[in-house]
Amino acid sequence: LVQAAANRWSVSVDQCKAFCAAPATTMKELAGVLAAFTKEHPELGDRVNDEQALRALAEKYPCPEGPQLGRGHPTGGSISELEAYRQKGYSLKTIVPIFSQLVSMSLPKGFQPSAVYEATLPGPRYMRETVLEGETAKQWTQMITVTGARDLASSPNVTPQKFVESMAGGFKKACPDSFSAAGVPVGNIDGFETFGAILSCGTSPTTAGRNSESAMILAIKGDRDMYTVQWAERAASSAAPVAIDAVRWTQRFHALAPIKLCPIVPGEAPPYPSCVDAGKSQPGAHALDSPSITLQK
Repeated sequence: LVQAAANRWSVSVDQCKAFCAAPATTMKELAGVLAAFTKEHPELGDRVNDEQALRALAEKYPCPEGPQLGRGHPTGGSISELEAYRQKGYSLKTIVPIFSQLVSMSLPKGFQPSAVYEATLPGPRYMRETVLEGETAKQWTQMITVTGARDLASSPNVTPQKFVESMAGGFKKACPDSFSAAGVPVGNIDGFETFGAILSCGTSPTTAGRNSESAMILAIKGDRDMYTVQWAERAASSAAPVAIDAVRWTQRFHALAPIKLCPIVPGEAPPYPSCVDAGKSQPGAHALDSPSITLQK
C-alpha cells in the first residue's frame, strides 16, 4: 500500500511504515536506489525480492518515528536490567509465533531484547533481527536472525541441508575468492530435522568489501514451515578466506540453546507456558513488557 502520510511518501507493511521519502521523490529515484542495491549485491543477480527491495528503500529513506518495518516491540528493559535478572537466577528466552509454530531460543548476553527489524513479507516469509546493545540494523558487528518460510517444509524436495546449501551458494557467488565454510554437527532438535553450517565471506558485498561477514546458520524443518536461526558477525575484511574458529562458533550455538519448536495453542498469550521447558509447570516463568522475551527460573 503506497500512501501519503505526514507529507511524505511511505509504504506500509503490517500497518507500519516500511520507508518514508519526501513528496518530491520520483519513481526514477526509487528505481535508482534499487539499481544501486542490486549492484552492491551481485550474488542476487536480477532476483531482488520484496523484502530486499524494502530494506534498500528503508535504509535510503528511513521514517522519522516508530519501527520502520514489521510490528516491532517495546524493549522490555535495558541490558543492565536483563543482567540483573540473570544474576537472580533467571534465564532469558525469546518465544515468537512464526506461522504454524512457536520458535523458542535463549537470548545471549549483550543482545538487545527488542528486534531492530521484524517483518512478514510476500512468500510469505518472516524475518526478525536482533543486534548488540548500541548497534542498529544498518551498523552492527553481531546479529541474530530468525526466519520462517511458510509451508516450505511440506515440499518433499526441500531439506534443511539443501536449504543451507542454497544459502552457501549465494555466499560463494558473492565472494568466490574469499569464501569459506564448515559444518556444524547439531543433530535433531526435539525430533525435527536440522542442518547447520558456518559460512564466511572475507570481503562482504553487504558492506562493499569493507568487512568480512561470517554466519552460523541452523535450518530446522518444522511440521509445515522451514525455519532458520542465524548468528552473523562482521570483522576486518580479508582478501583470503577467513579461518573458521569452530570452537568459538560452537560456544555461540550453545549460547542460543535450547532451541525449540512448539505447537501454537489457540488463545495462549506470552510467556507461552506450553513452550517453556516443553510444557512443564514453570511457576517462575513470566513475560517482560516485550511479548517475545520470557524470564524463567
